[in-house]
Amino acid sequence: MSQNIPPKCLVGKDGWLFLDNDTNKIIQQITGAYDGFNAASADHWGRTIRRRAERLPVPYIFSVVPNKECVYSQCLPDGIVVSDDRPLSMIAARLPETLYPLDALIRRSCDWPVFRKTDTHWNAQGAFIFAEEIAKRAETLGIASRQVHPGDVDWEPRGKRFGDLGGEIEPKRSSDLYGIVYRTGAVQQVFYNRLKNRGGIAVFRSDHSSARAILFGDSFGIIHLAEILAWLFGEVTYVSSPSIDYDMIERVKPDLVISEYAERFLVSRHKEDASFYLAAKAKVQSGVFSQEDLENFIQHGPDPVGALSGEQYLDLCSDVDAQLSRT
Repeated sequence: MSQNIPPKCLVGKDGWLFLDNDTNKIIQQITGAYDGFNAASADHWGRTIRRRAERLPVPYIFSVVPNKECVYSQCLPDGIVVSDDRPLSMIAARLPETLYPLDALIRRSCDWPVFRKTDTHWNAQGAFIFAEEIAKRAETLGIASRQVHPGDVDWEPRGKRFGDLGGEIEPKRSSDLYGIVYRTGAVQQVFYNRLKNRGGIAVFRSDHSSARAILFGDSFGIIHLAEILAWLFGEVTYVSSPSIDYDMIERVKPDLVISEYAERFLVSRHKEDASFYLAAKAKVQSGVFSQEDLENFIQHGPDPVGALSGEQYLDLCSDVDAQLSRT
């Protein structure tokens, strides 16, 4: 049967699909052929992260989710070889405290799939490994977390899904999706403002209360990671943003601040001191959110931890109402 393979999908071995021809040029990045990142770019990251750590009133963890292509390099097509000369390597040379658990993900991928074959994102197993590494680092910074014992969690098959890669190929391809089951303790999402991607805020709480954390991240942060971190620490506020909002830090008053970046996004410079509220406001006004998303934002009310101030929330509601009136 003939296949229609879109430019952004790279077919690997054993049914694995990888991202290709994306705006961040991930294949060039992993093979060391990317020329859009240099020593000055890495120096910028070094200065940015060090300033954050100095300015924040609580411990800070800078974490990077390894590329799926690096974790499953043996499944890449012949001729594509992962190089050690990547943007991540240049950043880590300047910031040795960078949390980048590639070895842990590779090692434990022998037992369970840590990424999905037909998606750019991880399964619950990959997120759990990453969360454990964050908890270990937090322990060295004086932030305690739940002690994990064998049998505390289990992996639950949740059927097959096409994923963001498998859904683009014709005929479509699906792969196994796994969720997490907590055998001890409990965790729940107590708030989500329903604004997808940039603009999103979610709050998770568990029955374990050792620390309150705030996680600034991308899509990997909301896919399992924030929930698992809440199970480990007690409460986690997830904010979909690559930057730190220091006013938000003052309102939420976390014990720990975490930044999470997908490795392929490191080639983009992110504005520091960026206001999450202003970014969300601009996105609402641009009309990119669906009517359902906007209606849900109004329905679910302000977040319970003060990530947005009351004044900011009401102002966003006004913008949302204006957008809904146009539909």
